[in-house]
Amino acid sequence: MSFNWSEYFTLAQELASESATSSMQEAMLRSAISRAYYAAFCEARNHLIYKDAETVPNGVNVHSYVGEKFRKSTDLARRKIGQLLHHLRSIRNIADYQDIFYGKLSGRTRAALLEAEEVLRLLNTLQ
Repeated sequence: MSFNWSEYFTLAQELASESATSSMQEAMLRSAISRAYYAAFCEARNHLIYKDAETVPNGVNVHSYVGEKFRKSTDLARRKIGQLLHHLRSIRNIADYQDIFYGKLSGRTRAALLEAEEVLRLLNTLQ
């Protein structure tokens, strides 16, 4: 059975909600951002592959490829998905790779969760 990538979104929500009482608050919030991105990204990637019969070429950056495929669409919902994926990836890169997270991390985490949720919702509306 294949993995249900949207479970990462559920995990992201749990990490964010439990972070307030944890001594590892920053780690949990950073992880929530990362899991939210991967839930949205993997669901979008799989939509391209399994529903749109799109082949992701070897040797390309799959994250950029998936985002660009959606962003360059003529369909408004697909373009919105691409824009959200691009923004989520930017935040995820900060959360995963930068030593210092500038700005209010809890607010950025809430925003990432909302954006990922919107990607998942929009994917469900596509043909």
